[in-house]
Amino acid sequence: MVEDATVGLRVAVLVSLGRHRVSDRAGRARRDAQALELALGLANRGSGVEIEAIHAGDPTQPALRDYLGMGIPSLTVLDTPIEADAIPSLEDHLRQSRPDIILAGSKGSGGEDSGLLPYLLARALELPLISDVVALRPDNDSANLLQALPAGQRRAVRSRLPLLATVHDAAPQPRPVAFGAARRGVIQPIAARLVIDAVRADWQAGRAQNRLKFPNPGEGNETNRRRLAEGLAPDAAAAEIYRYLLEEDILREPSP
Repeated sequence: MVEDATVGLRVAVLVSLGRHRVSDRAGRARRDAQALELALGLANRGSGVEIEAIHAGDPTQPALRDYLGMGIPSLTVLDTPIEADAIPSLEDHLRQSRPDIILAGSKGSGGEDSGLLPYLLARALELPLISDVVALRPDNDSANLLQALPAGQRRAVRSRLPLLATVHDAAPQPRPVAFGAARRGVIQPIAARLVIDAVRADWQAGRAQNRLKFPNPGEGNETNRRRLAEGLAPDAAAAEIYRYLLEEDILREPSP
């Protein structure tokens, strides 16, 4: 009899909220949903996989039910306000739950969208991080992962457990949201450590507007910055674009 390597495997999936580019409606972040799909695939292939989806934010946000609609029975929400730093609350929870594998999207589709959260969390937890994963297979105290490389190439990676992996866009696409499952699922709020993000506290957020105005080619090269940048060396082209952004008051010179 072949031993099932997934027996007792604990998988945590970090999920965030995204924003639709046109409607601005809140919903699941696509790559986070792909991370959850990867975890659900592990559960389908093995008999002992325990999945915990975790979100740091507002537990009353209705869009969180999009993740429940993928078939998970519950969603853990670390109750934190928008101005809080998510790293401390996630670190505390993951140290307590001690998952074997932590999965996250390689980038968000809302908020800061920096893509740094998995790296900062891996450093805080002192875990190896494997980026851009498209498939994985646990093997006792290790895991075999398939990593996406440029130009459609793939690389096999083996790492000890526990580990943190970010999921690439080429990973399996998330299943549609089932209305019934979304309604039946349970959101479990948990009180979390509150650490205010001092940098974010000074931000002023608003909807982005397209302020770039390039003239038609026939209007003269003296004002057509896009034309002037063509054929220039990279440094010269960047300087030309930078001057244009200053002239249009899209950027401002940094204070000395």
